[in-house]
Parts: sequence; structure tokens; C-alpha cells
Amino acid sequence: MTRRLAALAGALCLGLLGGCASTGAAPAGSVGTAGPSVTSVDRSDAGSVAVAFTLAMASQDYAAASVLLDPDKRGVLAALAQGSQGQPGTQATGTLRGGRQRITGDSGTVALVGRLCRIMPVGAPGPVPTTPDCIENADPDTESPLFTVRVVRISGQWYVTFVTPSVSGATSNHPPT
Repeated sequence: MTRRLAALAGALCLGLLGGCASTGAAPAGSVGTAGPSVTSVDRSDAGSVAVAFTLAMASQDYAAASVLLDPDKRGVLAALAQGSQGQPGTQATGTLRGGRQRITGDSGTVALVGRLCRIMPVGAPGPVPTTPDCIENADPDTESPLFTVRVVRISGQWYVTFVTPSVSGATSNHPPT
């Protein structure tokens, strides 16, 4: 797995139908090359929020992603953005749509369906890939962590969220310092 593909998969874990570039009209509920602006996302639809957040993260647009993230989790995203070694100008392309939504009360998950590619800016260091860095999923019922986004409804609006790992009882094979 290339470093860029691993980074794309990692961005989706905080958490893919068409070609790498949007061709023609995108299916209803999907987002093509540019993605929606944060202000145009339908916050009453968990799927729209999940797709917009995923595209923002894949494009390394942490400011746009932050607005769609559970306010209680934004500090973690800010820390990730500070430590990011991504390439400025990276863009996400493709078509994504929300698949099955498993919602109970004010929380649940959204499966992502379609293809997502990450385009590195011209002149980026490293080898030029002979194939695009893309991932895709055709199963609208997937439970794969790469294509499943956790969501929570707060005051009537959907946000992406994640489970904060617990450190109690954690073990390490590293010697104490």
C-alpha cells in the first residue's frame, strides 16, 4: 500500500460508483469532484453530512471538516491537523453517496458508497503514481470501517463523531522511560 493510499484510508477511518473524475450528472444524494460547501450541506440528513465530512478530510480541508464534526471532538481534529504532513492543494475527487443509515435515536452510522480518489498537487514530492490513489465500495450495507461513518444528532443537526479510545488498562511493549 502506498503512503498516499494509507493516508487516504486513515482519513476515512476517522470516521466510495464512478470514475476518479466526476463524469456527467452525479446520482441523487452524491457529491462529485468539488464537494459541497459546508453551508450547503443538509444538516438534517446524516448521509449528506457523512459524505461532506469524508470529502473534506480526504482533501485535507480540516476547517470544513471541523464544522461537520461533533463539537466535543473538534480538539482531536485540531491536533491531527497540526500534526498532518499532507500536501497543500490535495483534492478529493470521485462520487460518493450515503448508503444504508443505521440510526437509533440521535446516533448511528452511515455507509459510504462510491469511489473516492485523492489527487496530489503537481510537483508534490515522491514518485508519480501510475494509477490514482482510489478506494471504492459498492455495498450500501457495508460495515467496513473504511466506508462507515459514525454520526450524532445534536440540537436537530447531524454531525460526524467517533468513539474516543479508552486508555485505562492499556498496555505497551515499550520500556518505561
